[in-house]
Amino acid sequence: MKIIILALMFLSLNISAWEYLGVKSGMTKDQVMQVEGFGNKKKTKLSYSETLMFGGNKPTDLTDVRLAFTPETGLLYKMEIYVQVGSIYSTNLMKLAALERILIDLEISQGNDGELTDYSERGEYGSTPYKVAILIDNEIFMDEVDLLEEKKRPAYLIP
Repeated sequence: MKIIILALMFLSLNISAWEYLGVKSGMTKDQVMQVEGFGNKKKTKLSYSETLMFGGNKPTDLTDVRLAFTPETGLLYKMEIYVQVGSIYSTNLMKLAALERILIDLEISQGNDGELTDYSERGEYGSTPYKVAILIDNEIFMDEVDLLEEKKRPAYLIP
């Protein structure tokens, strides 16, 4: 009997859930705003401070941390960590390889695939390359897709 209960508890866990910098997938915007570095001083709107997120020790090349919430249920399902890999890393392949390993380890430690995304931003003076680690909660994502599909389905399937 105990084995069955434990098995059911394990199966009900969200294995794609992640937690990083005090933020967990599945949180609402109001909950995220309460976490240090993610809300303004009054904790009334989202406002990102990477220095506060990392306890005053912001990684030097960290460019941005972006969050994404589901449109219907308002749950956090994705975090993207952008690291600029411009001139410093283009001349030192060992530094780039070390950075890639760190970001891959971050993704894997949070239950993701360890496949970094290359992103390039075009500016006035050329293009700026980034490596992006993406933490995504696939269960929340797919639940939201199912919900949106059910809302749209009747409109497209008129007999």
